[in-house]
Amino acid sequence: MNHANLADLKEIYGEFQKRKDIFPFKRQDKLKREIAAGQVVWQDGVVIVWQKYKKRTRVGDVQIPAGSVMLHQILNSRQFSGKGGKVFERFVEEIVRPPRAATCTCRCERKMPWPAHSTSATA
Repeated sequence: MNHANLADLKEIYGEFQKRKDIFPFKRQDKLKREIAAGQVVWQDGVVIVWQKYKKRTRVGDVQIPAGSVMLHQILNSRQFSGKGGKVFERFVEEIVRPPRAATCTCRCERKMPWPAHSTSATA
């Protein structure tokens, strides 16, 4: 898994800027802190921003156990290349490492170009 470094910041931020329709909230200073913390994967044009919880926490109605990985954003800069799925599978194998839980959420108040469903899933 190729973790992003600060030299990749402008390129990664540029990819988020191209998709402002989906990621209007992504700020460069926050992305810089996430990269510095080792929470950004940048591989084959795919960006995954994640966080490992140190203690049990609650997100909405869902209890997330300590050690779980929260997937914050995933962006494939080369859509339809098949890289998104491959990098995500490798992310799960190398970073999530089952039986640890992976959690992701969807904010339904955000306007999406496709129908959104309010779900939290643990994989």
